[in-house]
Parts: sequence; C-alpha cells; structure tokens
Amino acid sequence: MRWKHLTPVLVGFVVTGGSVLAVTRSVPHALGVLLGPFAGAVARDWQSCCAANSWSIAPYAVGVLALALVMQVTIRSQARSARIARATLWWIGCSAWFLAAILSYGHALE
Repeated sequence: MRWKHLTPVLVGFVVTGGSVLAVTRSVPHALGVLLGPFAGAVARDWQSCCAANSWSIAPYAVGVLALALVMQVTIRSQARSARIARATLWWIGCSAWFLAAILSYGHALE
C-alpha cells in the first residue's frame, strides 16, 4: 500500500471527525468515526436499536469499501485511465465508510 492511499482515509477522518466534534463536543465520538457504521452502536453501548441500525448500514459500507479494496488489487494496468479508476474507487470506498459513521451517529445521537 502506498502512502497516497492514506490521503482519502485521513481526509475522510478529519472532515467527518471534525464535523462530529463540532456538533457533539466529544473527542471519543469524533474518534469513533473510524468505526464506520458501528460508531453509533459503540457510542450507545450496543443498545439494541442502535446496534440494529448499525448492522443494517454495515453491509452497504463494507460492500463498497470491499469493492474499492478489490479493485486496488485487480486493476493492474498503469495506464492513466486505470490509475484514475483506482483512485476514484478508493475515494468512494473511504467516503462510504465515513458516511456510514455519520448515518450511524444520526440514529444514536438524536
């Protein structure tokens, strides 16, 4: 994995974590965005409705992120279009993961 692959992760974390920190004023909640769809369930100690919500969001976030990871390995060409496709898919995968954290918190912290 190259260092440039960390850029979407760091950008997603800073934007999402910063937004959560601004709203909740809670550093643990801001750090919780790394848990993606499970952030809300962890924030509420796996309360049944929050856990159910997190588990309902998880297949989508995990699926998109898994697809992005698979495409990093399977698209081997070094052509410009292939590099753009890999980067775009990686950004989409990371964005889906952090968006899932926001959706999870939306339920848990309402």
